[in-house]
Amino acid sequence: MDAVFLKKTIDAVMRTEGFVRKGSSWCLSSEEVVACLALRKSTHGNYFYLDVSASLIVGGQKTAVASLSMNALKLVMEDSDRDILAQALDIGLNSTVCPLIFTEVMRSRVLMVCKNYSRLDYLRQAYKEKSFDGALIGWKMREVLEGG
Repeated sequence: MDAVFLKKTIDAVMRTEGFVRKGSSWCLSSEEVVACLALRKSTHGNYFYLDVSASLIVGGQKTAVASLSMNALKLVMEDSDRDILAQALDIGLNSTVCPLIFTEVMRSRVLMVCKNYSRLDYLRQAYKEKSFDGALIGWKMREVLEGG
């Protein structure tokens, strides 16, 4: 799989659920949160990774200081799904992951996580359960997650 295939596959999966593409990111907005999935090229090798993030909407505007970001491979997934994503995103090894399997993992696992990130109630519950340990969480987001 190459970078063009990855972008096209991710785009097809995310757009069907209302995500809007901006470059190599796909975002979904709710009244309180903007959830994004970003495909990033590593600066340390010929591979990609996925970041999932959430930003608060305060006073009708997205605020950059209120964000939460986490590598999608660290999210709660079955090991086999994590391996499929890792292999597909490792362009340097010329991944042999079946495109249909990658698409299914994107649809059944990653998409679900991204949709959940657009819900403030989900973010608060996951924060309380310490699901975001190791995530980058802005101070304002932390304040909102702890206060709910």
